[in-house]
Amino acid sequence: VASKHAVVGMTKTAAKDLAPHGIRVCAVSPGLLEGRMWATQVKGQAQCRKQLELGTGLHKELGAEAVSEEEFSVQEKRMLGGVPLGWLGRPDEVASVVVFLCSNEASYLTGTVIPEYKILCDCARGSSLCFRLFATRHQRVPDE
Repeated sequence: VASKHAVVGMTKTAAKDLAPHGIRVCAVSPGLLEGRMWATQVKGQAQCRKQLELGTGLHKELGAEAVSEEEFSVQEKRMLGGVPLGWLGRPDEVASVVVFLCSNEASYLTGTVIPEYKILCDCARGSSLCFRLFATRHQRVPDE
């Protein structure tokens, strides 16, 4: 959590420092998306839940066969239940947000962090949410 807050602070500080030079700084924290990481997150949370139910503690690694298809499916539904729209984002949707933030339509936005939808976890191993930090030089186009 501290590293995520550090990225937010770095984004806001860099935005303030670079604004006089016409450079805008924003970050995107997309949360969980369709793809390989989703399956890894679901499996990890299902393993965590199983460890808690068995009382084995979170320190012990379970093997790949330790999570059944049914347990995987139940955990996937639980995790999707924490997403307001009920489905995962796609990489192209995140790319669209980045394109917008780099465009003239977002010319007044700087120091902005587009947040993820957080999924509450049942154990210490939370979801690996990553930030994409980017900067773009922006010259305001004079009004015609």
